[in-house]
Amino acid sequence: MAKAPNINAVKAERDRYVAFAFAAADAFFELDGQANVKYVGGAAEWLVQKKPKDIMGKNLYDLLRNKDRAMLKATFSEVKARSRVGPIPLTFETSKGSHGKMVDAFCACLPNQPDVVFMTVRASKPQTKANTLRADQLDVETGLANKDAFTDMVKELAKNAKSMDDNLDLTFLDIDGIESLRETLGEKKAEEFMEQVAAHVRAASVDGKSAGRLEDGKFGIVHEKGASIDHVKQSIEKEAPADVKLSTSTIELDAEMSEEEMGKALVYTINKFTETTGKFNIDNLDSGYQEMLADTKRMLVKFKEITTKGSFDIMLQPIVDLKSLEVHHYEALVRFQEQGKNSSPFQYITFAEEAGIIHEFDMAMCKKVIEKIKRGKQQGANLTLAVNLSGKSLQNPAFVDELVEQIKPLDTMRDNLMFELTESSQIQNLESVNNVLSKLRKFGHHVCLDDFGAGAAGFQYLRALEIDTLKIDGVYIRDGLKDSNSKALLQSMAKLCTEIEVDTIGEWVETKEQWEFLKEIGVGYGQGYLFGKPAMGTVGRKVAVR
Repeated sequence: MAKAPNINAVKAERDRYVAFAFAAADAFFELDGQANVKYVGGAAEWLVQKKPKDIMGKNLYDLLRNKDRAMLKATFSEVKARSRVGPIPLTFETSKGSHGKMVDAFCACLPNQPDVVFMTVRASKPQTKANTLRADQLDVETGLANKDAFTDMVKELAKNAKSMDDNLDLTFLDIDGIESLRETLGEKKAEEFMEQVAAHVRAASVDGKSAGRLEDGKFGIVHEKGASIDHVKQSIEKEAPADVKLSTSTIELDAEMSEEEMGKALVYTINKFTETTGKFNIDNLDSGYQEMLADTKRMLVKFKEITTKGSFDIMLQPIVDLKSLEVHHYEALVRFQEQGKNSSPFQYITFAEEAGIIHEFDMAMCKKVIEKIKRGKQQGANLTLAVNLSGKSLQNPAFVDELVEQIKPLDTMRDNLMFELTESSQIQNLESVNNVLSKLRKFGHHVCLDDFGAGAAGFQYLRALEIDTLKIDGVYIRDGLKDSNSKALLQSMAKLCTEIEVDTIGEWVETKEQWEFLKEIGVGYGQGYLFGKPAMGTVGRKVAVR
């Protein structure tokens, strides 16, 4: 007599297969040879937007959008020949006729049931660049995406999620006290703790990859909407020293704005989160984010309108030869009309750089300066103007292509247009930017590096970039006669530039003493109120110093 099967063993085996199926899927279908649904389980209602009782007995073809039915037919043909096919992209159609969730489907046939097709489906995850990140886009200690790479990733995820009608959340994690871990735990245990942090945030992300380290103790995680991150915080807290405090805050990525506006708002928000000052912090992030989205949208609309309409003026400030006091050229400075001619454009320019739209303004400014040079020629004036370009603009291929098209027709006016590379934003790819600068110089335009000495990367830029002129930051000019260290540094800058045959301009020259000192140490040109304030017109071929 045959021994009866152990019912517990059968149940255990069944549970293993069920767990196996759902570990990699959101729902499970059993279909007959004509694609009629014989069984459905899992989150089918979420994916198909129909109750299980309304799915049972239906033909799967009728649940899909029209364009995917041929794909299903081909899949059935393939699975009967190969036993297993997938992933296959399919999109369910809702009862209202709109497109529902896009899914990745995996189909299989078992040898003893050739007329049955088993299908597991999972909601398609937005594709990211996380699996193709370069070494310089990764945080060295954790292996997570660094701030810039994570920002790009979030923009891409938000864009794809929006087009797929799939909602995602972005959670910021702030670990206060992480900087002193090595002293508290020791080198080895500190590294182990950081590995655990990276593992937790990566595992919580939408695809196991969409997590980044934004600064020392600040992390970002993109995950499915509504998924709790509390367990991540709790898990890290269990392994952290007592003096390490964790905070989290979650924001939605489905705000009512265009993909372009959302992307720019996210860039701005991530930048603000990584700052340690001001009201925008982890404690008020939820409410602050919504407020910031609204403010960002208003600023984007306003700035785009200013750029498109050209609602800004060009003010000219002379750069003079310190020995002869003859005007060498003028720097073209922007003044936004709604702010008034005496207001600083700093707020707008900073916003444009943080929101990733500075290239649009830089192009508008270049076009306006070129037109001013052309009008001057027609009126008999031989204006030489320098226009500022952000490092971010020069790292934008579309901007560079358009700039080249703008300067191609200049011909005999090339000497009249100079470019100043500003240091207000970090240059990530010095080689790429240098290639652009070299191209501009080959056309015949002089290139100046602005605000030298103000940033830590200044000497690195000087070493890597081919330039004609260096503008020394006004802080050193202002303090040059007061502080011995500033004086020595200023002298060394001037000497270095003389040796490498780069012209020098001293900024913020306001007194005769500063003027005489700059001449003494070998600085060739000066700019500042002593020689003339920014104005709508020019001051003639030579300035008068009083």
